Amino acid sequence: MKDAYNGQRRKLLPLLVNLGLVEGMNAQKSQYDYAVVLGATTNSVRDRLRFLIRTWQHGIRFREIVFLGSARLLDPRLEPIPRWRHKAARPKTETDMMKIVFAQTKVPKGWQAIKVRFVDAPAKPDGAGGMRRPNTADTVEAWLKESPTPGTVLAISNQPFVLYQHAVLTSLLPRTFSVDSAGSRADPKVSIALCLDSLARLLYQTAQEQNNL
Repeated sequence: MKDAYNGQRRKLLPLLVNLGLVEGMNAQKSQYDYAVVLGATTNSVRDRLRFLIRTWQHGIRFREIVFLGSARLLDPRLEPIPRWRHKAARPKTETDMMKIVFAQTKVPKGWQAIKVRFVDAPAKPDGAGGMRRPNTADTVEAWLKESPTPGTVLAISNQPFVLYQHAVLTSLLPRTFSVDSAGSRADPKVSIALCLDSLARLLYQTAQEQNNL
């Protein structure tokens, strides 16, 4: 994304901080039923998994880890594709990548007793005869089709996406689910345009939810 607003960075960044789109956000409870890692590019998935590990090391516990992946094809021009044992096993989709990133990560010993689930949201018709890439809402809906037991959810994202993805989760999950969202702070060089895009998505999602009340 071309950052057409970088010239206004000094003016806009403090406002984005105040809106909660820059600084990291932490878990609010000590125990959750689910830790939900939201889909993203390879580097962001690694960041989100590292954040979840630090969260565990700080004493936060959960009974199940859910990776919300999809059939989105990886783009080698934009994201590093994790290397596997041989070329034939290299991942092609977001879900495949999340499985490999998890397998290659040294996780806490306590996770051996935790159930790990990978959700794979399919592509959907775009209304023009083609197929569009799945988005956050599609992955949440794919998880709901698996009939998860209602409970408490810790959603793991990273800035500047935490509030937007939290809004998607809370709008789609039944009220029998309680959702907290957390994630690491934005990169110091984060694109202002990316932050504004995330803010626009948050405002749109919030407006849609208000219209449905």
